[in-house]
Amino acid sequence: MRNWKPPQFAQAIQQLSIACAQAGFGQAQPQDLDPGAESALAQLEKLPAPLPDLAAFRRRLATGELPPVPSTLPPELQKHFAQLWDAIRESRK
Repeated sequence: MRNWKPPQFAQAIQQLSIACAQAGFGQAQPQDLDPGAESALAQLEKLPAPLPDLAAFRRRLATGELPPVPSTLPPELQKHFAQLWDAIRESRK
């Protein structure tokens, strides 16, 4: 698998994804993102593609939506988000 970003970046991406999923699905109603997560998403929106798509996907997760995984993401991120999406879907059964 091609490493398109440093491991620390990939870990931060995963942690932010989990925070967004928890905001959207961790309780009966979606909750607001904490300021740190909101700031991180705003920063991603300003970076080159495909990172704005990633931010938009996460914002939708945080509102309680299950959007399709963006096809513009590298395969390793598509896999991560597909697994996250599946876990959310399973927890809602």
